[in-house]
Amino acid sequence: MVTRDHRLLRGVADKNMAHLQGVRVARAAAAELATAAR
Repeated sequence: MVTRDHRLLRGVADKNMAHLQGVRVARAAAAELATAAR
């Protein structure tokens, strides 16, 4: 039971981390496009 909850929380944390990393990559790409367009 405890290990299952822990695994579930860990899965949620992994998803959040992946989402944050995706946002960071998207922001970096947008910044590169903006500087390239200038």
